[in-house]
Amino acid sequence: MKDSFKEIVRQKLLVAAQEYFALINKIIVIESEDFTINKKYIIKFNKGNFLHLTGIISNLKANDFFEKCFNSSIKIDDIGYNEVKNKTNIKNKLRCLLAISEMFNKELLVQEQFVKNRVICKIATSDGSFTIGFSGGSKFVYPMTVLNKNRLDEKKPIFKIKPVIK
Repeated sequence: MKDSFKEIVRQKLLVAAQEYFALINKIIVIESEDFTINKKYIIKFNKGNFLHLTGIISNLKANDFFEKCFNSSIKIDDIGYNEVKNKTNIKNKLRCLLAISEMFNKELLVQEQFVKNRVICKIATSDGSFTIGFSGGSKFVYPMTVLNKNRLDEKKPIFKIKPVIK
């Protein structure tokens, strides 16, 4: 029997990869004198983060997964998920990834030291409909998680900032 969930996910992955690709060669700067840890964060997207952000389980290497989604050669057998808890998570993540390229064209809510469950990020951004958490080294931060809705912690400072795209 054909897995219609996987086919729907496959179709959405093709579009999400195009959206994500629009950010790969860009540098996004988020800065504020009000930040307490770093005054400036430089966000970069790379192919290797895409698989993790989708919530999908795959035997493909992360870069290969992205390339196959981007060039429409991803197969149903390349897509896996945990039956018990993963379907809703994948649906929510893909909904966010389908609109990701437009997120940084507007003012965002931004929070340093974002923590959600076991996820710890240097910075997180939200447009109200979804949240992206970033982690990384001293020079750049990379997307680590995509969450449905605004998941910023209201008990910690939240700033409104218009990112600069280079």
